[in-house]
Amino acid sequence: VVVGTNDVPTVDATSAAFAELPNEIGSGTPHEASGTITFTDVDLTDRPVASAVFTSFTFEPAVNNVANSLTAAQLAAIAAVQAPLTVTQAAGNTNNGSASWSYSVPDSAFDFLAEGEGLTLTYTATVDDGHGGVVTKPLTITVTGSNDAVEITSGAQTAAIAEIAATHGSGQVD
Repeated sequence: VVVGTNDVPTVDATSAAFAELPNEIGSGTPHEASGTITFTDVDLTDRPVASAVFTSFTFEPAVNNVANSLTAAQLAAIAAVQAPLTVTQAAGNTNNGSASWSYSVPDSAFDFLAEGEGLTLTYTATVDDGHGGVVTKPLTITVTGSNDAVEITSGAQTAAIAEIAATHGSGQVD
């Protein structure tokens, strides 16, 4: 009599990268990244399911990692781009299969990145065979900052001056 055991699947995940649009401020053009999570399970009756969740980030200027000295505004900007991945299982998956993942965030969300700065978002891909076999693998999305045009934020200033009554020719300056 041979009694089988549950074997965990093996998993692999692809990463992606893109650069922020140069000289664009407030652009709604989406940055899209995508990849694949592939798996193999030796247990022929298992039907693994893939998912992915955000795990961490690293922020790199040209020289060194300054993630511990980021301002509240920078941390908020980074939190805004930690969008969930859309994971879609391939049709016909059996014990061996795949899922595609995709990421989409407007370019304006990356305006805080300067040229020479990089942001790497790390997600954890998980494959669960439904029988206790769970395996994880990190995948990353790396964004490279660019030089954006200077934006003038203040408009023309106006002021009102009221004439002083009954002071014609008095030499007072309004």
